[in-house]
Amino acid sequence: MSTTPSSPVLAPYICKVNHIAFSVQNAEISFAFYRDILGAKQLNRPHFSNNGYWLWLGNVQLHLIENRDKVIIDEFPHAGTNINHLSLECTDLTQCKHRLEDSNIAYQEIITPTDVTNIHQVR
Repeated sequence: MSTTPSSPVLAPYICKVNHIAFSVQNAEISFAFYRDILGAKQLNRPHFSNNGYWLWLGNVQLHLIENRDKVIIDEFPHAGTNINHLSLECTDLTQCKHRLEDSNIAYQEIITPTDVTNIHQVR
């Protein structure tokens, strides 16, 4: 039997949406649309195995991840969380992890190296 926490588990530590990710059939066409039509600015992106772009939309990042097969997460659970997800930036990752643990919520910490620094994520 699970219990409901008396207050939101992570709300005190979430400060903003960091990025939104979309699975797209053709990253080049999607990138051209967001760049040329919406004026999105291209950001540096780590070297992932799939084609895609990271864009700046003025107050949030948009990650376009190419998936020509149009895989839907519910139909393909091994697709992971790298597509069609919402990322929240927090002020204190350690406290967020403690709150998850205190609430018996399983998570996985991921560290993604970039050219500048490492990106620390919990999913």
